[in-house]
Amino acid sequence: MVAIALMGLLTGCMKFTTDLTIDADLNVSGEIVFGIETQALETMGATPEDVVGEAPEDLPEGATYEPLDDGTYSGFVFGLEGVSASEFTSGEGVSEAAPGLSISEQDGVITFAMDSPLAELEEESAGSEMPFDATSMVDEAWVQITFPGPVTEAEGAEISGNTARWDLTEYSAAELTATAESGDAGGLWLTLALIIVVVLLAVAVVAVIIRRRGAARRQGTSGPTSTP
Repeated sequence: MVAIALMGLLTGCMKFTTDLTIDADLNVSGEIVFGIETQALETMGATPEDVVGEAPEDLPEGATYEPLDDGTYSGFVFGLEGVSASEFTSGEGVSEAAPGLSISEQDGVITFAMDSPLAELEEESAGSEMPFDATSMVDEAWVQITFPGPVTEAEGAEISGNTARWDLTEYSAAELTATAESGDAGGLWLTLALIIVVVLLAVAVVAVIIRRRGAARRQGTSGPTSTP
């Protein structure tokens, strides 16, 4: 698969995208997509099956490995739905699709790390007979990670609230790293605050109703009385 990927890079017809969401329990959902233009494969005498290969045997529950065929690219889609980070980062399929991936949490801080796939290909290129610039030969390459809480640090990434996004054609570091709040404490306090607001509103409404009824009763009892 690496050889095919290198040929795809030489023609500038490859894409690599990662879009993952990590929840407060360190469960991961999203997908990793790798593809090479189908027309380029045919020109090189290769087939989509050469890129896809066989599905890994040790995929965790909630993970899928399917062929990509969107009319333009051929490759694979590695899907995840609520997969525990410990299982997600230990499988064979993950090591191929996202090398060096690790997700951990300590003291309310989630740490994410992943080897840049383009940097890895650059290293392979440096030792080959036909070196190439991977970043200039890729059509599309980015990694986007959404955390349960605000991102506190992510070098080389565009940060927007809970999301960090790296454009691999512009950021050439060998490793992508980010830290974010786990979101547990913030979510709890927000929930408590909403409950308090609702209770206070309810109390205020009841108080208004009681005052109105009291005023109506006083008005009724203090009105003019008839004389015989």
